[in-house]
Amino acid sequence: MLYNYSSRPIHQSGITAFKVALCVSYLRMTDRTSRRWYRRLVIASAVVSILAAIVFSLLNLLQCTPVSAFRPDFKSIAGADT
Repeated sequence: MLYNYSSRPIHQSGITAFKVALCVSYLRMTDRTSRRWYRRLVIASAVVSILAAIVFSLLNLLQCTPVSAFRPDFKSIAGADT
């Protein structure tokens, strides 16, 4: 559980970096196009992806329930079966 908790921000930032890199590639491909609305849509998608990553990373890091609360007590589970 602790590894899952500690690797979430790293995973989230990696996914966001991929999304932004994809948006930058789209912007480079549409550099000389007459469709400005498409470029604005791609920029808006990149901004939304970055803002969502910041919000979800902060929510993950500042959550109210500590990681130790999710560790099950195996003795009480085994005692409940008998």
